[in-house]
Parts: sequence; C-alpha cells; structure tokens
Amino acid sequence: MSTVASFFEWWTSELRGMLPAARNGARATVRYPTIALEANGLGRLLDPMGRAVGQPARPMAELIEEFRRGAGRGQQAIGIRVRPSDCLVRMVELPAAASRNFAQMLLLDLERSTPLKARDVLSAHIVDDARTESGMARVRHLVVKTRTIEPVLAQFRAAGVDVVSVDCWNGDGTAGLPVNFLAEGKSAGGTSRFGFAGWAAALAVTLGITATLIHWDRQHKALAALTTETSRLTESARDTRQLIEGARATGAGLEHLRRMKADRQPATMILEEVTRLLPDTAWLQEFRLDNDVVEIGGLAVGASSLLTVFERSAVFHETSFTAPLRLETGEDRERFRLRTRLEPAVAKPTEAGQ
Repeated sequence: MSTVASFFEWWTSELRGMLPAARNGARATVRYPTIALEANGLGRLLDPMGRAVGQPARPMAELIEEFRRGAGRGQQAIGIRVRPSDCLVRMVELPAAASRNFAQMLLLDLERSTPLKARDVLSAHIVDDARTESGMARVRHLVVKTRTIEPVLAQFRAAGVDVVSVDCWNGDGTAGLPVNFLAEGKSAGGTSRFGFAGWAAALAVTLGITATLIHWDRQHKALAALTTETSRLTESARDTRQLIEGARATGAGLEHLRRMKADRQPATMILEEVTRLLPDTAWLQEFRLDNDVVEIGGLAVGASSLLTVFERSAVFHETSFTAPLRLETGEDRERFRLRTRLEPAVAKPTEAGQ
C-alpha cells in the first residue's frame, strides 16, 4: 500500500534518533582462522583467508588443541563457519528508511511469520537491494538456532579460546558470507534507552495513524471502484438504449413490410387470374411478379390472340409482347413472352374497397 509505505518511511525517519542503531560486526577487517563445522561433531580448519588447509574433517577437540598449539601464547581468537543446512535464509522487504534497525525488525518479523523465537536463534542480515522504487529494501535474513552453535561455543570457552565471529557459507560453498551472528545478536538484543513504556507509546501512535491511513485508503479504493462500476453501468445503459432503438427500427421496418403486403394482391391470386385467362391450348412456363408488373412466358396456339385476352381483363392493362413470337420446330405452338401491368384498383385493394 503506497500511502502507508510513504507514511511509515516518514515516521521511521522521525524516530530514527530514538531507535538503537544496529551495527553489523561482519564488516570487520581483521581476519581470524576459521573452523568449518561438519556433520557428526566434526570440523575442518580453514586459514585466515577461508581456505581449507587440506586435512580431512576431524573431531572438534583435536582441532581446538591443534589451534591452541599453533597460536602459542598470542591472542587465541577464532571464527566458526556453520553448515548451509544449519543456516535458514529468507528474503524480507523492509522500509529502506529504517535501515539502522533492520536487525530488530527482522527478529520481530521472524517471530510473527515462523514458529521460531528470537531468544532461540542467532540472526544476521545482508542488504541485497538498498532501496527499490517503492521505497523498500530487499534484505537477506540468515538465522542459526542457538542450540546448534552453543555446544560448539562451550567447547571453545572451556579451552580458553575466544570465538569472535560466527558466519556461514555462501550459496556455492566457496567462501563465507559477510555476516557475524555474534555481533548482530548483541546489537539486536540491546535495550532501548526509552524502555518498554516509551516503545509501547510510540507503537500505539504508529498503529493509530496507520489504522487511520488504512481506513482512508480503503475509502479511496471503494470510491475508485464505485466510479469504475458507474462507468460500466453507463456503458451498459448506452448499449441497452441502442438495442431498444434498433428494435424500434426493426419493428418499423416490419410494419412497413406488413403494409406493403396488405396494399398488394397476393401473388397466388394474380397467378390464378393469369391461368384463368390463358386458353386451354396455352402452357404457362414462366411467371414473374415485380410490384405491379407481371411477366409470363410459355407456349400457345395462336399466341397473338393473348394480347386481346389480357387487354379485356379487368385486372391487367398495358399488355405487350417482350419478344417476337417463335414457332416451335415440329409443333403448331408458338413461344411467347408477355408483359402486363396490374390495374391500380387491383394493386391497392384496400383503397378499392373503400
């Protein structure tokens, strides 16, 4: 949520001076010999550059004794590197403005999102992306259970060896990650100078303002959703209105066709009149009706007399041949094509009835 994220960034920057700074001890420039832990209580001694010295994995007591002999009376400090299987890695996004307090925030998020408790783990982190476009930082959170590393630390303490760092292998197992679980654990566990009451008050204020912003953001989203739905309904109403207008236009067209049909004699009645007028020696082969024009064709004996027959009819007028009469070969019949028109009283029977 962009609004809440922006507020959280501002609010955290205001409280930055109140929060205890988390210092990551993994950035120390001093290098120490390191023992890489192996399975079944074994280990492997690495040189200060993190490279294996060539010996196979051996019991931890032997490695500690060998380290003590090699160190002599000098400072006996060493680092421990845990196995990848003992190191939980998770990716978390945090407000970039709270970068000084990532250690505490990561432990709080760990307890919120996993069954682990902060008192039962050692924690470290690496910032992979300091600030994204949304003002968040991508942080790699590394967690080791205390019960995994504490027995090893006890062995070193019993032998008088100071363990100054605990880290873990990188993804491909070629080097250690730039973290120190011991240093970050101390800084994250430090107490704030404000105490519980101060933190509770600050948290209450933050939660109150955040709740107000969340409510405002929900109202804003609801208004945007209502605007979108209103636009959709407006489009739907416009489409419905167009459908209604189209239906009205279709109805008007159908009504026009109905009136045209009512204003004309049916074709069957006209065809019946044509067949009644033709003599028995005539054969009708073609019939066409186009508005008030009737065209017929066929064979007839003495086809020239058909003009007189149709001109005497009360249904037709303006009768004429559209092609010369042609006597069929081997027959006494002539092929004819004739065109005539319907009388207005016949073309509009409703008006004639009135």
